[in-house]
Amino acid sequence: MTVQPCDARGKVKPGAQPVEATARVVTGPEHEAIRAKIVAKYGIMTKIANVFNDIGGALKRIPVAGGAPESVAPLRPNAMAGDATHLYFYTGALGGEVPMIRRVPVAGGPVQDLTSTPAAPTAFAIDGSHVYFVREGGFNGFMDVYGPAVHRVPLAGGSITDIAIASKPDWVGVDGADVYWADKGVVWKTAKASAGMTPLGDGGASAGGAVKVIDTRSFAKGVLYAVDAEHVYWPEGGSLSRAPKAGGGMAEQVATEVDDLPFSYPSADGTDVYLSTVSFGPVNRLIRFHKADRTTKVLATWGGGPIVIDDTHVYLRASEGILKLAK
Repeated sequence: MTVQPCDARGKVKPGAQPVEATARVVTGPEHEAIRAKIVAKYGIMTKIANVFNDIGGALKRIPVAGGAPESVAPLRPNAMAGDATHLYFYTGALGGEVPMIRRVPVAGGPVQDLTSTPAAPTAFAIDGSHVYFVREGGFNGFMDVYGPAVHRVPLAGGSITDIAIASKPDWVGVDGADVYWADKGVVWKTAKASAGMTPLGDGGASAGGAVKVIDTRSFAKGVLYAVDAEHVYWPEGGSLSRAPKAGGGMAEQVATEVDDLPFSYPSADGTDVYLSTVSFGPVNRLIRFHKADRTTKVLATWGGGPIVIDDTHVYLRASEGILKLAK
């Protein structure tokens, strides 16, 4: 067979020539030896105990030892987020269902309705007391319009509090003091302590005390973001940039693409930023960017997708469920 060398996105570098090669199936000890070399270079991933998945219009979980999926909730979730005890999600008006933000225990159990919402949330974030979510501000038949689009509801359910005005927000995040959101490439924030205390009226994007952190529309639009103690991070195609989350600062590029693959899905902790590369092929890289020396390291290869981190592990969404990798 003839093989054309290329990168993971199918891009052929100048001067790369087709070569004749032979393909064969590798099994047994030879397969294990090759797998061991891959593990040694890229790390080891294991399944987490309860794998949540959207299967056949229901929310289900899969035991870590394998086996048939077991139902957690007979609903089809859209946007989701979770904490140590519950999974929070939105279900739309399908099959006569009432559009609701709901939660279900991670161990399985009865679904609890938190609040109804006529417009679908596009992202969730959770702190110790509230679920924060964003949804479109509105559409007048010709163009997107601004309206209340950043909200929160108590973890146990209750009334929705309108926090800020936006048009088409696609990300929300929280830290100890503020709630952040991104609307068409502009990152905003407002204090959690005073959120919802000022009527929004028609005050525009800065209503309710909102402060602009950074306008990333000057670059390739950052769709997904992450926050740490000092900065907001976002991917710009083949690079990673950051700006002070206090607002008013300049953006700076801190990392460039790995293996000619752009970044996405940033997630930050105190020392590192974790990212997935993005390609049209089956193989992507889990990248760790170390803030102190601005170096990048490939931790694992998998199909690519959203990343969630805790103190000890990185969690990855894969076709077979949720995987975890020790930091």
